[in-house]
Amino acid sequence: MVTRADDLVSGLYYNPAGLHQLDGFHFEGGLLLLRHQRWQQRPGGDGGEDSGGIYNLDAEGRPIEGSLSEPFPNIENQPNFRPIPELGFAYGFKDPDLTLALGLYAPLAPTQRFSATGPGRYRLIEQELIQGNFSLSASWKPLPFLAVGASFQVLVLRFSQSFTASADFLAGGDAYNVEDPQWDITAGFTATRVRPHFNVGALLMPTSWLRVGVAFSPPYRFDGRGSARLDGVLGEQYFAGPAGSISGPEPIHVSGHDPEVEVNTGLPGQLRFGVGFEPVAGVFNFEVGAQIELWRGAGDVVASAVDMPLYYDAPEDQLDPVALDQHLDGRGICAVLEVRGLDCATLAIYRGAEGDGTVTIPAAFDNAFSVRFGGEVRPLPVVGIRFGYLFETPAIPVATQSLTMLDSNKHMASAGVSLSFGAGQGRSSVVDLRLSYAHIFYETRTASLEDSLGRTLTLQGVPANPVDAGEFGGSADLLGLNVGVHFGEIAARRLRAAR
Repeated sequence: MVTRADDLVSGLYYNPAGLHQLDGFHFEGGLLLLRHQRWQQRPGGDGGEDSGGIYNLDAEGRPIEGSLSEPFPNIENQPNFRPIPELGFAYGFKDPDLTLALGLYAPLAPTQRFSATGPGRYRLIEQELIQGNFSLSASWKPLPFLAVGASFQVLVLRFSQSFTASADFLAGGDAYNVEDPQWDITAGFTATRVRPHFNVGALLMPTSWLRVGVAFSPPYRFDGRGSARLDGVLGEQYFAGPAGSISGPEPIHVSGHDPEVEVNTGLPGQLRFGVGFEPVAGVFNFEVGAQIELWRGAGDVVASAVDMPLYYDAPEDQLDPVALDQHLDGRGICAVLEVRGLDCATLAIYRGAEGDGTVTIPAAFDNAFSVRFGGEVRPLPVVGIRFGYLFETPAIPVATQSLTMLDSNKHMASAGVSLSFGAGQGRSSVVDLRLSYAHIFYETRTASLEDSLGRTLTLQGVPANPVDAGEFGGSADLLGLNVGVHFGEIAARRLRAAR
């Protein structure tokens, strides 16, 4: 809540002006458990130009005969709980009315894992964004009715993603790719960035029962440096068939590594507003607020400077890797590719599907808007009952909806309880214990084959199918525990009031 950011982590993240309410010594720590569920239903294929003739796979990743015209099984992420820590320390001075705070928190970002053999593998197998915000903040109350605050932050970010790319170069020149798993290769990239950031806020308190708050943090870029990798076993079934009489039956073991790639994308800024009311002092307060998530101009997720030599590297033969085009030429496969209009030399190095050194996951982020309502009732000085609701619009257009960028209209309902041991009057105490739960529901969203921009990520010359069309949905559960401990002036004042 923008106007009731009177605990340390809320102050650091939502509105640093609210930190002025912390007097004396204050320690705080907590843990949030996030469980995210996401799903997609891709349309099946019939071999036509709309859907591309796409195989379904069995549990072991083998094509199911006669499944080209069948709907895909539902794609669901593998359930996992992600722990998100928060920790901080603050000290509030009496004269001047100034509070300094130091803390660590992490914005919500799920870890996603999908089946490596499922129909979502061409977009995403695993994705993880790790972000830690180390903050040094100050809040000053120059006037009885006004508080201002600012926070300087060092952001530590690490982004990684893996997916399956199609390497069926024998399909070059075809209208579509049947997504045959014998030509799957696992690809991925990892990048890290450390950068400065900030947020600012103000809190206006014209009366004892009315507060108006505003806070702002600007959008920023993730421009990370890292590495990319690629490996897989190609053509095991194909080269064991008739083609094996020409090239030999051995599968093609392909590997590649690029130690220097760049990954960049946009991450959102926040503009928050809130109006808080306290109709019964110390017993009941609530806030009505709004937030604009500033994504505009963030663009796509792009891995650039990709320049990855590809090798034939069979682990069982104990031999040094051989350039892929040389290996294919030695087996007579290059001659087959030339008939199909492909230059075997293009298979010696991976520089993205278009050969320009980039791997692009379309996003085209847009600004999102949310409305929020929440409050607290204290039937006793030591017990608070909390509740909240928000509605938020999507930041991802339907054209770039995908497992990587799944979004839609969202509803969140939350509830919690706070226990204030040693509390007297007001909201401060010796020890605050807060337990909360929230559920987020994503409305079902459909991306048509005509609207969707997402295609398979392929080796150069391999046809790319639409993979991001279909229905999408999801939900999330959040369970939080937070403990704040007060010492010094704030504790002594509340203990005296309690007596």
